[in-house]
Amino acid sequence: MKISLRPLRLLAVTLGLAAASISAHAWTAMAYTEFGDTFVHSNAVSKEEAEKLAMEGCVKNDNKGGRCSLSKLAAHGEAVVIYKNRLGSWSVNADGDPLEADRKAKASCEEHYKNCFRAFAVWDEGHSHVAVAKSEEGHTYTSWGAMSRTLALKEALAGCDANASKPGTCTILPDLTLSGPVHMARASSSTIDARGISVSPKGAKDAEKKALKLCAAHPAKPKDCKIVFSQANPPSKPAPASMKMIAVKK
Repeated sequence: MKISLRPLRLLAVTLGLAAASISAHAWTAMAYTEFGDTFVHSNAVSKEEAEKLAMEGCVKNDNKGGRCSLSKLAAHGEAVVIYKNRLGSWSVNADGDPLEADRKAKASCEEHYKNCFRAFAVWDEGHSHVAVAKSEEGHTYTSWGAMSRTLALKEALAGCDANASKPGTCTILPDLTLSGPVHMARASSSTIDARGISVSPKGAKDAEKKALKLCAAHPAKPKDCKIVFSQANPPSKPAPASMKMIAVKK
């Protein structure tokens, strides 16, 4: 449960809101001014990016000279709901259940302020990340379904180092570091040390085709390359039907 409150102010303000229109990624963050204006950026690729863009949007859209600050809200795969009153006071809540987020945001606002109304509601679809690290001897380690790119890179390097003959020599394969609904495939030969690995946003067939091609490209030209692993990265979370029940008319 995440709740933030905006102290009551004695002047009317306009609530400035915005949400990213890019495809779903992972995080939603909110920044606000001392006058009660708020700016929301959703579906950013990381918590850090969401907070950065929320702050940038707040500063860009603030025409009262107020100082922007980040709220404690940082949502991933959740509904974000804001209630406010005409004086600029607000309450925000994030929850995996849109109706619960709405209920808590409303209750928190009404506990402290009068004439609260729903001002904003958005669903952050969430995203998971994939990273692959490779050791000097050619072995790879994959971080699968990580909640951020930073975590995926850290896990891939740590896993690779733990299995490498020379820890600390593993490197990230940038072409195989992706996020979202991607598919990974590995191919290998049973007769020689040949392998291929591919991560593709185009689905299983494309990933498997590329993995087989990479395996067959070994100097020994193996003829027995086969797919030994094929799996989709955990998909983003689509908005529940209940989001329609708390939609805010523009």
